[in-house]
Amino acid sequence: PDNLALIWNHFDWLGDTPTWVHDLQVKSLRDEASRFEGLAAMQMVSGRILGGSVPVHADVARVSSEFFDLLRITAPLGRTFTETDDDFGAPWVAILSHHYWTQEFQQDSSVIGQQLRIGFFPMDIIGVLPADFDYRMYEALGKTVVPQIWIPHQIKGDFSPEVSPGTGVAVLARLNAGSSFRQAATQLDSLATDHRDRFFGGASFEYELVPLFSDVTRAVRPALLVLFGAVGFVLLIAIANVATMVLGRAQCRTSEFAVRYALGGSHWRILKELILENALPAIAGAALGVGFAVWGVEALMNAMPVELPRARDVRVDLPVFGFALITTVFAAIVPALVPALHARKTDPTNLLNNREHNPALTHGTQRTKGLLVIVQVTLSVVLLAGATLSVRSFLQVRGADLGFSSQDVLTFSAYLMQEYDTPQQRDEFFAELEDRVGRLPGVVAVSATTALPFNAPSFGPAFLEQQSEPINYTTWPGQGVEPDPQRLPAGRWLMSDINAVRPNYFNATGIAVISGREFVQQDAEFSPPHVLVDETLAAAFWPGTDAVGETIWVFNTEATVAGVVRHAMHHGYGAPGRPQLYIPYAGVGRTLRTSVVVRTEKDPLQLLPAIRTAIHAIDPLVPIADIETMNSRVNRSMANQRFLTTLMTAFAAIALLLAALGIYGMLAFSVANRRQEFAVRIAMGATRSHISTLVINHALRLTGVGLVIGMTLVVAIGIRIDGLLFGVQGADPVSIAVALFGLLAITGIAAWWPVRRAASIDARSTLRSQ
Repeated sequence: PDNLALIWNHFDWLGDTPTWVHDLQVKSLRDEASRFEGLAAMQMVSGRILGGSVPVHADVARVSSEFFDLLRITAPLGRTFTETDDDFGAPWVAILSHHYWTQEFQQDSSVIGQQLRIGFFPMDIIGVLPADFDYRMYEALGKTVVPQIWIPHQIKGDFSPEVSPGTGVAVLARLNAGSSFRQAATQLDSLATDHRDRFFGGASFEYELVPLFSDVTRAVRPALLVLFGAVGFVLLIAIANVATMVLGRAQCRTSEFAVRYALGGSHWRILKELILENALPAIAGAALGVGFAVWGVEALMNAMPVELPRARDVRVDLPVFGFALITTVFAAIVPALVPALHARKTDPTNLLNNREHNPALTHGTQRTKGLLVIVQVTLSVVLLAGATLSVRSFLQVRGADLGFSSQDVLTFSAYLMQEYDTPQQRDEFFAELEDRVGRLPGVVAVSATTALPFNAPSFGPAFLEQQSEPINYTTWPGQGVEPDPQRLPAGRWLMSDINAVRPNYFNATGIAVISGREFVQQDAEFSPPHVLVDETLAAAFWPGTDAVGETIWVFNTEATVAGVVRHAMHHGYGAPGRPQLYIPYAGVGRTLRTSVVVRTEKDPLQLLPAIRTAIHAIDPLVPIADIETMNSRVNRSMANQRFLTTLMTAFAAIALLLAALGIYGMLAFSVANRRQEFAVRIAMGATRSHISTLVINHALRLTGVGLVIGMTLVVAIGIRIDGLLFGVQGADPVSIAVALFGLLAITGIAAWWPVRRAASIDARSTLRSQ
């Protein structure tokens, strides 16, 4: 797997988002990129599967014939694809996933040779994949799609790009033996120079080569690194805490260490004993921690968002035990080093001559304890500020204006196959669906669209005037090529999301119409056609004026703006949303998948059986899938943020508890060592409040130093995690203030008992005992 990578297109004008590679590019790369053992094109399609008792929907992957060879996968039943399967126009064949074979065919070994009708074509089943094969498509784009059926991509041979331009693919590549990623990337850079002119009219473009592991985890890597950093901070706070307690215990053993040194004991022997003494509780703690992990991992996985790649594969296995072992050794050795180093400062002569305290050792010990407290406070500030940032970001997410209403809305997808080949046939089907479902009791509005909120639609350029040189939309399907800035200056065009919707869509989704009107059934027949734009696009093209009645050019066609609507979230929380443009659904070409929106007066899931019956009455061969309420879609989009916030808050709470224990332990030892000093002060006329002030000031000095260092780290780290936050900045003053006052409050609570003990010292008894 270390030699596997994905290849993406990268356009400067599209930002950091990786984009699809065209089939024509794949053919060229296969011939010209010698640093790779092979390349495989990958693409997801979805549709109706006929072959069982009822039509079902399935996620289908189209891959070129090299795909399984590059992954070193063979079929335990039947075979995988060969080169001839990938020839353009070859008979269609299909390979089943083990799960689909089990679910639909009950692991019948005679399935080989049987036929399925997938989408438009009958296909012969040629193989079944291993049970443990688990390649998930589009994880790099924040999606997790597990294909159930695999079919050939068929891009080999002499096909015409005008006849079959493709819709863009992801490219899986395996490096040749002896080739490095740097060498492969260098070769792709040189090829991109030629491909700019060949495929994109000279537009700014380059290939992006990303190791497969990095590509799969790119969307969640920053959040996982933040969580791992938080775990490390908690571990360091715990070790500093233990070191403080071990140091205090060792301070009471100075006489023992002096005798050992006087009898010829070595420093290494004392250090070894201290390490062994720490190792016993460390091992016990590690065993308890691993036990909790085994017990709690299932609960954690249930709370983990689905968007986290391979979340369901997480388990307590050998690497986890190895990490726990390394951590245990680290936790046993580091706290032992501090008292061992101080033990070397012990003066055996002074101690054996009944001089009970070595001042240098006592002061050095106190300085070390103070330093350890500063470390704990510093790390706790960072964690508390990070948790506050996460909470504030999550609250901003929950309170964000979605641009639509998610309450009491059901969504699902309907898949129309070859029986609905013309726009008129598809339009008539959805018109009847809307009529039948709309007459159900409790239904408020019904409509259909090519892309629901939180499901990014296709996008392309919109222009204020007609282009003398038409944009070649087939060269880069759904995206086009960046217009020449010398020919068309900025402000005269923009990249927009383009969504096809049916009448009543904005009523069904709750997207407010600001001015003008919604679509009506006749809009697709008007010449010029009508479109709707969102408030963002209207403000960019026609600032300060009403856009209704203005003209706009989309897909090289002039259109009239019929209405302006609110901007709706289509790319999820925190994602930069493009301006939005809506076109009539009846005017679009063939599309297999169409999403239906049903707004109801009550729980929409209660109407699902009646909705199924209504669709079955129209056409029993049309499957529906992706059934989900809009509220569920919204909650799922917040899952990563909620998960990160929960864990960060838990880590911050543990850190605060440990910091409080550390401050308390340091002050308790300090008060115990200064009893004689406090007694003398009291005998000389100091008040109890003066003694209390001395102890509190000592705690505040240490806390203050830790707070200053911690705030500096918060600002430095916060700048780097802005991309993980929504609605707040990394260096958020409120979060910093919460961390500041939180640590001050913890310091006050931790200092209360040591201060009380210091103020209640009996000077007469203490001095008499000395």
